[in-house]
Amino acid sequence: MVKFVYAGMQVLMSSLSQSTMKRLRQLHMAKGRANQKQFLGEGVRLLEESLRHLWLPRQVYFSDALINERGGALLKRFGEKQVPTSAVGTRDLRKLAETDQSQGVVAVFDIPPLEIERRLSPIPKSILYLDAIADPGNVGTLFRSALAFGVDLTVLSPGAVDPFSGKVVRSSAGAIFGMPVAIASIETLLGHLEHDACRVLAADLDGAEPGDALDRLEAVRTVILVVGSEATGLSQSVRSIVDLRVRIGHTDQVESLNAAVAGSIILREWYRRKVGK
Repeated sequence: MVKFVYAGMQVLMSSLSQSTMKRLRQLHMAKGRANQKQFLGEGVRLLEESLRHLWLPRQVYFSDALINERGGALLKRFGEKQVPTSAVGTRDLRKLAETDQSQGVVAVFDIPPLEIERRLSPIPKSILYLDAIADPGNVGTLFRSALAFGVDLTVLSPGAVDPFSGKVVRSSAGAIFGMPVAIASIETLLGHLEHDACRVLAADLDGAEPGDALDRLEAVRTVILVVGSEATGLSQSVRSIVDLRVRIGHTDQVESLNAAVAGSIILREWYRRKVGK
């Protein structure tokens, strides 16, 4: 291990040991992330978002041969925040990355507590609930839409995809760093909220147009929007407690909308009514 100067800062040049590489590659899998309580983030733009939201990594690895000028500036900012930064060989970096076209930088982040009790003080005004959604691209996109449209908390059902899988993290375009996340059943979530001050809104083909449903939520303290799986729809536990159902009208040229698209449209309508934009 040697020190050298990169982008105006001192960094460590190291070759990752077999045990370190094995441990880091285990973060590609749900079991490894659960055991180590860490996840990987890669790419310059994604890691810029981690800085913007002040979610700093435990360690940053980069390849001098793969990283570009923008990446160099990112490394310098990490250095200013005292984040440990290590240069590794191109082969090692590509083993850490999950994408074929690596941008030359991968970081290790701690997974925050996911218990719902840790996320309900103060009580959120808006909650997005993802009901058994298994597609990581949909979940990542919904994280991004939730952050863009002012959702206070996103909760995943226990059967949903791992929110810190590589595909979810990348699909969120860094929104994962700005969106509080919890995992809980709908019953557990509702058990922590005042029933009379809470309404559950669900995306459903049999529902009303968004405007009609959202007009009825003005005086409610907390609104929960549920988006279900494209394959199975809403779970029975959710169906039994839904107050309002919302559908997105479209032509008959398609059978239904992608879960992320439908959820994002409803979130946009919800946001427009809240802020008048």
